[in-house]
Amino acid sequence: MVDIIDYLMIAGGTYYIMTKVKDDNDEGAKRMLLGIGVGLLAGYKGPELYRKFTDLKNTSEGKISRDKLLAAGIGAGAGYLFGDKIINSARKLGNKKEIGH
Repeated sequence: MVDIIDYLMIAGGTYYIMTKVKDDNDEGAKRMLLGIGVGLLAGYKGPELYRKFTDLKNTSEGKISRDKLLAAGIGAGAGYLFGDKIINSARKLGNKKEIGH
């Protein structure tokens, strides 16, 4: 019964904030809605995420996952830094081919 009341309170509060954001275009209400979402995620998934992060240090599978995450982070950083340059140079090459024909 307590879970149903909690869910109703969250749903009612979210509905109120969403209508306030839509009607008033209130920036404070938008930040409040984001804070509620982050808080709910942290509350429900926080312990599970903590266990996964501690497993990254303590188990051999975690070390492999850590290396994969590190490689993905490096790739994402390189894509963020150099992605525009690569795309612009590819567009220039594409435009040169179209002009020549």
